[in-house]
Amino acid sequence: MNWLAHIHARRVLVIIGFVLMVLAGLQAYLSIPREADPDIQVPVFIVNVALPGVSPEDAEQLLVRSLEQKLRGLEQLKELTAIAREHGATIIAEFEAEADVKAAGQALREKVDEARADLPDDAEEPLVQEINLALTPALMIAVRGEVPERTLYRHAKRLADALEALPEVLEARISGQRDEVVEVIFDEQKLNAYGITLQELVQAVQRFNRVVPAGAMELA
Repeated sequence: MNWLAHIHARRVLVIIGFVLMVLAGLQAYLSIPREADPDIQVPVFIVNVALPGVSPEDAEQLLVRSLEQKLRGLEQLKELTAIAREHGATIIAEFEAEADVKAAGQALREKVDEARADLPDDAEEPLVQEINLALTPALMIAVRGEVPERTLYRHAKRLADALEALPEVLEARISGQRDEVVEVIFDEQKLNAYGITLQELVQAVQRFNRVVPAGAMELA
């Protein structure tokens, strides 16, 4: 019977140890600081070179090869992806995770400056951009349809409000709305005939550029 009691005691100790580990893990999880929008540093850069009128085939020969030859010698470079397209080319440079973002970006820009001399004279200045995940939305939803833009914006606004009402959603932003602009073309001869100056016309447009309540309208 002694050995049965010994096994039972060991079983109880194992269960108690398991419960303590679970409680310790739960306490550690709850005490870990968390951010709603963490700033994650990823050593990935995009190089864009524009050359108006160039075909994808010529972009590979004139733009991609010159840049690749210079960039492949970078330290801690993990992967280099080249995209030849119409009117230009794009190079995506991904460094090792342990690479310093600022140092990698500086070295990349120096190599791009060296490759600039090998690019065509009519090519635009290469643009180097760092990928910032903090500015990248977690989910993108497109609203489209054969309706006026104001109707699309109204539905997008309702959708954004409904998403922000969810406890898991921190913020929902709307983009793509056009700014309404009124273009005024005046006839100088008619202005002179009516005795109106250009300044008076501008002031009149500014006075009427107001959003005011229009009251209520009932339809029978």
